[in-house]
Amino acid sequence: MEALMPFLWIAVLIVLGVLFYMRAVASRKGLRCPQCGEYMRIELMDDPQRCNTCGAPMEETGETHAQS
Repeated sequence: MEALMPFLWIAVLIVLGVLFYMRAVASRKGLRCPQCGEYMRIELMDDPQRCNTCGAPMEETGETHAQS
């Protein structure tokens, strides 16, 4: 049983790592500027964001990656 303990701890750490990674990916939001079309992704932010290009308020989209 003692020989399995290091493998058990490694398995627990891998599972926790995967769970934290999945939470981080799920919390990302895609934002697109309605004026210039600039796209950005943010994580764990609730405040309204402004476009880095033109300064207009960004709108949340369901996009998962930048599209033209």
